[in-house]
Amino acid sequence: ICCLDADDMIAESYFMTAMKLVAATPGVNLVYAKQQFFGEWRWQWVPPELQVDDAIVRGPLPVMTLFRRALWEGTPYGFDEALPKGHEDWAFWLQLTRLPLQHKRIDEFLTLYRYKKESKMRNRQRNNPEVPRLMRCLFPDLYPVRKLLIDHHVLLLPNGFTEAVQMDVSVSQHLHPHRAAPHLWVGMILEAKGDLSAAATAYSRSRVVAMPYDWQPTFRLWRVARRLGDAEVARECRDALVRLWGEDQLAWYSTDVDGPVVSYVDTAGKAPKVNASLQNSLLLWQDSR
Repeated sequence: ICCLDADDMIAESYFMTAMKLVAATPGVNLVYAKQQFFGEWRWQWVPPELQVDDAIVRGPLPVMTLFRRALWEGTPYGFDEALPKGHEDWAFWLQLTRLPLQHKRIDEFLTLYRYKKESKMRNRQRNNPEVPRLMRCLFPDLYPVRKLLIDHHVLLLPNGFTEAVQMDVSVSQHLHPHRAAPHLWVGMILEAKGDLSAAATAYSRSRVVAMPYDWQPTFRLWRVARRLGDAEVARECRDALVRLWGEDQLAWYSTDVDGPVVSYVDTAGKAPKVNASLQNSLLLWQDSR
């Protein structure tokens, strides 16, 4: 499979060169080439040999990378439509890092990418800086916990979500109710607005459908339950996080980026009254397990 945008180009020899390489190394399932940028800016990019860390930090391979159909079918979401405002290709490469890859780079400039100062991608980078943070929330198994907590912190700041992204997140939640991330994003939007009860409901929904390794909805529900005074739900969430990380690691992760340590009991050490709606959400989550 080769994904080619309408305004980009590939060299006439690209496919044949790739076929020869694959024929010589039958196990190869992903092939990419050096890339020439043209248009409003001209430069050359030599993609590094594919490493998981590179995909996490630096972003995707050239969009014209060739890959076997089995890789596309092996990813759960392909170009993930739940993600607001793009970065679907980056999310796709991150999904690929979970699969057994045998890749080869063609040491020729056979892919050509048109650079435009006012492209959709560059406008998104300027106008919707939260999108990469939302994308990282899709991969709690790949990104460090602390990195994602910093993303959460920034998203929860005033204007952490632009209005356009808020609208897209709402649509994503409607179209993908069985995905954890859209509910998580909605919860953060509501938490940032101070609607903690609605945020708790969204986090609970996210928790019901989250993968076992996805700690984010449990962590956010823990924080919100504390603020709502629901000691029982907060304690259950904290216990789940302790089972996942241990006491010492949770103490580290519970430190906000600006310093203060978050406790799961109130400052007086008393258990506040349980919130009924959160209690029902907790029972729903337990039943789903």
